[in-house]
Amino acid sequence: MIILFKADNILPNRFWGKFERGRIMKKMLILICLMVVVGCDAISIDTAINKYHNLAPQIKLGDSKESVLSILNPTQKELPSTAKKSPDQFWYEDVKVEIYYFRSNRQPDRLTTDDEFTPYVFRDEKLVAVGWAILGGPKTVGRVMPQTTIQTNQPYDSSQQHQETMNQLRQMEHKASFDRMMRGGLP
Repeated sequence: MIILFKADNILPNRFWGKFERGRIMKKMLILICLMVVVGCDAISIDTAINKYHNLAPQIKLGDSKESVLSILNPTQKELPSTAKKSPDQFWYEDVKVEIYYFRSNRQPDRLTTDDEFTPYVFRDEKLVAVGWAILGGPKTVGRVMPQTTIQTNQPYDSSQQHQETMNQLRQMEHKASFDRMMRGGLP
């Protein structure tokens, strides 16, 4: 004989209610912790950027690499590894060229892009350039899309005219998306 048990028969409803509340509380706690960590990253990035801007005016072309790095590296110490950019180095006409990147800006787009850094170019251990102009500009650029807000003094109208207007707008949007796609762009 097979006996099937319902959870309600084994454990009372009040237990399951506490169990569900506990799971929900645990998920909320994890979410809050993640928000705090993300917020702390933004704060540490902003702190590093402020320190950089306070000390960067001390740097002059012709300074030694050792001198520049001793001034600017401490400004980047608190940055998380995802908010840093590794240095580049290469040989050009038998001369070693090194490029160090210092965090000098932040776009609130959750990306780490070249335009958020200032490059310092060293040739034979001497600073020869600061900024992207000598390198041809940043390769990646963050773009924050502004939030569009439409304000109207008229109350929401659920009439037939409103529905027709909304349908016309949707059709225009779909046509524009299709046209972009046919020209080779993204829908």
